[in-house]
Amino acid sequence: MQTSKLSLYLISCLLFSCLSTGRISNLNLANEYSSVPESFNVLTELVHEKDSSLVFLKIIKNPLAQSKDKEILGKTIADTLKNKLVVRVRIITSYESRKTLFNDTIVFKENSNYNEKPNQEDGNIITYLSFRIPRFKNQNSLLGLNVSEVNYMPEKDEQLNSKNKNSSQIIVHSKTIYKTIQEKKGNTTQFFYLRSPENNYPLFRNYLKVNEPFIVEFPLYLQESMKLDVHYFDKRFIPAPPPMASVQKEMEEKVRANPGSSQFLESKETFNIKTNNVEKFNKEGLYLFLLKVPPINDEYINSVLVVNSNYPHIEEASIMIPPLIYISTSDEYKSFNDTLDRKKIVDDFWLTIAKDKNHARNMIREFYRRVENANSLFTSHKEGWKTDRGMIYIIFGEPQSVYRTGNSEIWEYFYQLDFQSIAFKFVNRENIFSLNHYEMLRSPGYTEIWYTAVEQWRAGVLKVRE
Repeated sequence: MQTSKLSLYLISCLLFSCLSTGRISNLNLANEYSSVPESFNVLTELVHEKDSSLVFLKIIKNPLAQSKDKEILGKTIADTLKNKLVVRVRIITSYESRKTLFNDTIVFKENSNYNEKPNQEDGNIITYLSFRIPRFKNQNSLLGLNVSEVNYMPEKDEQLNSKNKNSSQIIVHSKTIYKTIQEKKGNTTQFFYLRSPENNYPLFRNYLKVNEPFIVEFPLYLQESMKLDVHYFDKRFIPAPPPMASVQKEMEEKVRANPGSSQFLESKETFNIKTNNVEKFNKEGLYLFLLKVPPINDEYINSVLVVNSNYPHIEEASIMIPPLIYISTSDEYKSFNDTLDRKKIVDDFWLTIAKDKNHARNMIREFYRRVENANSLFTSHKEGWKTDRGMIYIIFGEPQSVYRTGNSEIWEYFYQLDFQSIAFKFVNRENIFSLNHYEMLRSPGYTEIWYTAVEQWRAGVLKVRE
């Protein structure tokens, strides 16, 4: 019985253990936006050095999943196996191309190349890895990574490597991710990364929290501490207008105007910090870093959004109100902001919609679950829920299919709201603040779809996770 279980387990895992050799633009990448908790997740950051790029991985494992793995394998077998992480690397020219620029497989063995540590905040098991890949300068490209956790029998490992066999190697988890490598002239965001003073790895997120200690690393010039000009912008970026809106707001236009200059948007404050030095910001808002490297004063620009200490979570009534702009009337939204007892008015709004306390509680949980996920996934120069993709994610839920090209994403929903299919296209707009800024291609054709979706929320009939 144990052998049968093991064979089925090995076969099922192997199906998902390799990188696609076809066009990535043909793959459905909707799993990147899934809110279903994963037992094995991988985050990645990339930063350029002189002739190579440094790739960082943060591998997150659920300890409950490990217990289930041992149960499937059987305790006797599980106790004889060791762990290793196998990273398959492929660099191709673009999402639409099959042309491979670089291929490699890197093996990290537990207790030799890495160590697992429990995260004190959520109990997950965290592993950090790093390795280098060659740079292909003056052209953007696409990095594909397949990260597999492999159990193996130590005494047979050398034998298996020499014979190129897998009979005693079991892939227990596998995850494939893709990341654009920015190399075009004028885009310098991948020359910096922010890290915690506690380790040498990036934060793996697009934001800092107020008074959170951090260090700016600039690997191109690691040998010295360099001065950074910091421009501070207070938070004045507005929530996304609905998908049928005909005109983008003035501030959004300014964000993507003249991406090679930092002078188009007036900053509230300017000051200096240094690379390789512990810093912290004490105000929420957008901070832009500008580094001029002598002797010819080459400019390198990056930025970070500084948010409240609970972000991406929504835990206070005052923070629960702003996302309601998507499903409330103008008069309702004005009353939310005019009242002193914000918790009561939020509760009353949802109770009026749901007509029942239990259903209201479930609708609140679902709505703000989506807001929090949007914050985690889509934060750019503004909070994730304010972005175009965040708005659609909150109102329509997770897309059922996502197809990506070099500068765009198409989201599709099927058989929802009495429509056979709904599709939204988002285009990556270049700006100096973020690589994660996508704008929707708006159309009057979305009017009926949008109002139908909002009415579902307001009528309390939207299906939510009970």
